[in-house]
Amino acid sequence: MPQVTALAISPVYGASRTLYAAARPEAGAPTSLYRSSDGGANWQALAGAIPPEQDGQPLTISALAFALDGSVLAGGQYGADGGTVVYRSTDGGTTWEALDGLAEGTAVYQFTSQPANSLDLYAATSGGLRTRHVPQGSPPEPGSWQSSGPRGGQVNVLAVSPGFANDGLAFAGERLTSFQGGASGLGVRKSADYGQTWVESSGGMAAYDYSSAVFAYAFSPGFASDQTLFAATWGGLFHSADAGQSWTRRPINHPAEIGFVTGVAVAPDFPTSGHMAAIAGYGSGVLYLSQDGGHTWTAPEIWSPGSQSPAAGEGLLNEWIAAVIYSPDYANDQTIIISSLNGIWRSGDGGDTWTQVHAEYISNLAISPDYANDQTFWGGSDFLHIFQDGGATWISHPVGEADYVLSLAVSPDYANDQTLFAGTDIGLYWSDNGGLDWTAVPEYAGLTISRLAISPQWPAHPVLLVGTPQGVYRLLTADLANGVIKEASQGLAVMSATTLALAPDESLLLAGTQNHGIFSSLDRGENWQVLGSQWGGGYYSTVALAISPAYADDQTIFAATASGQGIGASISRTQDGGENWVGVHNTDYIKHLAISPAYADDGVVFTAAGGYLRYSTDQGDNWSQMGSWNPSAQGAAQQIALSPGYPGDGRLLVGSSNGFWFSNDNGGHWTQATSGLVGNRTVGALAVSPNFSADGTLLAVTTWSEMIPVYTFHQAIFRSGNGGVAWTPVMAGIADNEMLQDVAFSSNFAADQTAYALTDRALYRSRDGGLSWALVGAPPDAPALGRVQVDSAGSVYISSSAGVWRYRTLFHNLIINGGFEATGGWTLPVTPITGQYSGQVVYNGRSALHLGLDNSSNRNGYSSARQSFTLPPGTLQATLTFNFYPASGEATLAAQPDLRPQSRWLEPEQTAAGDAQYVLLIDPVTADVLQILHWGLSNEQAWQRYTVNLSPEYAGQPLLLHFGVLNDGVNGRSALYVDDVSLTILDGALAPYRLALPIVHK
Repeated sequence: MPQVTALAISPVYGASRTLYAAARPEAGAPTSLYRSSDGGANWQALAGAIPPEQDGQPLTISALAFALDGSVLAGGQYGADGGTVVYRSTDGGTTWEALDGLAEGTAVYQFTSQPANSLDLYAATSGGLRTRHVPQGSPPEPGSWQSSGPRGGQVNVLAVSPGFANDGLAFAGERLTSFQGGASGLGVRKSADYGQTWVESSGGMAAYDYSSAVFAYAFSPGFASDQTLFAATWGGLFHSADAGQSWTRRPINHPAEIGFVTGVAVAPDFPTSGHMAAIAGYGSGVLYLSQDGGHTWTAPEIWSPGSQSPAAGEGLLNEWIAAVIYSPDYANDQTIIISSLNGIWRSGDGGDTWTQVHAEYISNLAISPDYANDQTFWGGSDFLHIFQDGGATWISHPVGEADYVLSLAVSPDYANDQTLFAGTDIGLYWSDNGGLDWTAVPEYAGLTISRLAISPQWPAHPVLLVGTPQGVYRLLTADLANGVIKEASQGLAVMSATTLALAPDESLLLAGTQNHGIFSSLDRGENWQVLGSQWGGGYYSTVALAISPAYADDQTIFAATASGQGIGASISRTQDGGENWVGVHNTDYIKHLAISPAYADDGVVFTAAGGYLRYSTDQGDNWSQMGSWNPSAQGAAQQIALSPGYPGDGRLLVGSSNGFWFSNDNGGHWTQATSGLVGNRTVGALAVSPNFSADGTLLAVTTWSEMIPVYTFHQAIFRSGNGGVAWTPVMAGIADNEMLQDVAFSSNFAADQTAYALTDRALYRSRDGGLSWALVGAPPDAPALGRVQVDSAGSVYISSSAGVWRYRTLFHNLIINGGFEATGGWTLPVTPITGQYSGQVVYNGRSALHLGLDNSSNRNGYSSARQSFTLPPGTLQATLTFNFYPASGEATLAAQPDLRPQSRWLEPEQTAAGDAQYVLLIDPVTADVLQILHWGLSNEQAWQRYTVNLSPEYAGQPLLLHFGVLNDGVNGRSALYVDDVSLTILDGALAPYRLALPIVHK
């Protein structure tokens, strides 16, 4: 008797009568897949679905399931201990695709799935829970998403491979530390093209807290063959044996495992001796030594001068170590040098005993490549310290006008060229006499040079990498006396952009970032530059930006930054386009900035800060609190906007934690909205129509909560058409599982009635003044979205966790709620079989449209979903697309309706036997059927995508899109699932002005 090893029942079994089974004739024989479409009465073998044997081992299919999208999953293993396999069919079992990543261990037990943008599949295996993301769905409209960054990142650590001239490998990193002891950064950043471009290469580190904060790298001298390097991070010491592609943690277990590693160095004879050093320990920086490549560690005893033991002297000084270096001739001289708060110490026996050679703190060290002969090393602090005779003698020299020497790099050919580089707080310097005299490199004037890394093949390979708070620069010449080539890298990483600002004349686009300052673009996001001072070195994010309306003349920008560790925010101003910034106001927190349209004349700036409204009438030099704003009555101010007619109309618009308020006398008196934005509603974003004086249109992102009967969180976009007096929610078409972020108006709003709404996942567009919303889409790889700006050419700019994205298109999607994830758009007539939104079978997202009968009792009737729209008179092209998943156990197709005229189909009367699944285009006024887009009866149980080009003759005409299912109540049942509906149009009336304006294309 055959053995059934797995069984799956269709989620639409009532209509489809479909089962899948895995069976074999006897134990030990390979299993085969079978499908039944009549409830199990008859079975069809699915030949060739999955190979029955592998390496002579028979296949056992142990798991079968339908995924959320109606596709079929089959999993099993070969033999008792063979490999596992997982296959998926998206066409009703006809063909099968192997799914890498879901198979693990020696057995597959069970499947499940859930919506996540598209679809996440899960497999329970003997090797653990495995998951795979399946991208599905199609963009609602053809458009271009582009991003050029901004890329940035401050460089606190920089190192190049021993074979840099050949392999081009460099590593960089950053660290941001908090007063609470935590640290973060960008992780390991790797370059394979001599420091020009950088990618993340932190594989294996993510499981360890704080490992993204990198403090040091150390390469094995045998790197060309062993591919070994180490990374010191705040999350521990990591080792890589594949040139930094993947990392494993090397615990420092003396006396207990230490996770805070701030320095690492390897001996020149490391491939044979395994000798290396690390600086570790929270707040103390203890020196640890290893003689087996970092597997075991000891802490050397370094005593204060004159001491032989703790009882005889002042105690152990092996702490507060800042730097450690090995002698290039370590195999012979066993010399290690360290710098600490207690000065410079040297060991000549591999770290067993130590001698103090200098009593002052020095933060960084560099050693001569010719140390065996010249016994010279250097230390950087407020001066350059030149140590000779192995530290027995030393002299100090200033480096130009610098207050501090932050980093040093020595020419590998130092014995001949005596060349030394110093990175300082005011720029880069070089010396050709060992540090006695210094020359500034003009190209780096004013930059803080935090790290230097010189090619080991210098001067034949004249590349010096220069690390700054603004990324990596490359100095490309050994002929320093005749000028250098200064080249910026693309930046270590794409920055997380927090806010945007677009100059009124659109000449300047600004992006504020998280912890990395402000970036500017002069070509609509094609290229980005660091804008002056960066608030780096700590957790400070840009929370608001405001550009002067007269920026072309006054070069004025205001920026608000806030601490990410607690209360503390400030406003800074530049009046030279970002070259120099001055702080003009400090407070506990800042929510928003607004600048007067007449700023060139009145110098007025507003901020919502600390719950109050504050303003300046002298270009930000002095600030006053608006006494008429009372947070206890009006709520904490969140958003401040000015009428385009300000200051003439004295109109101030404020969103608070207590709804919306406005003033018509420049803040003398305040009036609250009469409806909608009242009570405990908090306004998180506010947009003012460019045509506000005529149309009074406002949009606001609002959140609120209710405690009774249970705590619930709410959010909505509200709209006012009378200047903020009354507000109504306008959420038609926006998915309710997305967090609302921002709203913006088209600069041509008076003509095109276009507005944009942004959630954390997607961009939406309204073409009816903000009353309803159609999905536009989202940037690739689903970054978290933040703020939105729109220029006069129709380009949309979005800040995100993956930089700034620009969206451009000449097409518009007209369908509201085409993914059936929200409310609005569709009408579902109440009939004996009423249509509904369902999560039973979904192509994309959480729900789809469900029409007809599948698992409920059979009966006569129809179900439908309808949406009306009008193609603009100038429509040049209209393309309707939709996906549907049909299931039916009925054999007879109902007769289709006659075409117009007089083919009323809004309430069809079924006069003939049979069922049907259909899509119609109807005249909503006469109910005539204008076009039959689809009419059929199918049990495919697979998502099918349809594309229909609507005739230009419909332009200017109201239309009704009608999805429906007929059931005659006898024999089988029929159902239809619909998802991802869109209607993209090319509007000839809007295309010209979008094409005529200057747009820079990639």
